[in-house]
Amino acid sequence: THGHDAPVTRCDLRWHEVAALAPLAIFVIWIGVAPATFLAPVAPAVRESTAASAAAFAERMASAAGTTPGLVVHPTRGTLPPPR
Repeated sequence: THGHDAPVTRCDLRWHEVAALAPLAIFVIWIGVAPATFLAPVAPAVRESTAASAAAFAERMASAAGTTPGLVVHPTRGTLPPPR
């Protein structure tokens, strides 16, 4: 057009950039498709940490209210034993 050649389109990424990003993209897709692969190994530690945090919160709230902590009732999961 107007005596000029058509512009040459070039790839935005070079081969080494694609090589560096490909494993990351595969990893991200893997986490999205099968998250249990990564979450299952840490689930016990997360539950323990969450239980400890919930117990500390219940104790703090009970001391602020002037009562002793009792059972924490979750509306969908029943009860948890009192903190040790």
